[in-house]
Amino acid sequence: MAFDFSVKYKKVTKNKVVDALSRRPNVELLASLLIPNNALFLQIKKTWVSDPYLKEIISKMIAKLQVKPFKSYTWCSEQLRWEGKLVVGNDLAFRRTILEL
Repeated sequence: MAFDFSVKYKKVTKNKVVDALSRRPNVELLASLLIPNNALFLQIKKTWVSDPYLKEIISKMIAKLQVKPFKSYTWCSEQLRWEGKLVVGNDLAFRRTILEL
């Protein structure tokens, strides 16, 4: 090899300049979902109500005030998650819309 170098790990707090290749795409979309009254998030919540399976899971979780996961689903901060990921109900047109964002 023409170059002599070594790779050194830097903690995130000390590495202030992040390489563009390490940034996650669609960060704006993810950040917008953190706002509780965001239009996209409200549409996602509507898919939970229109999906009978998810509606039943949510009602069971709220009725029992479950803190631990139920079939890998969790309910935290008024968000339905499956294995830590935000759940979108069974609305194929809306899912397609999200993928196009």
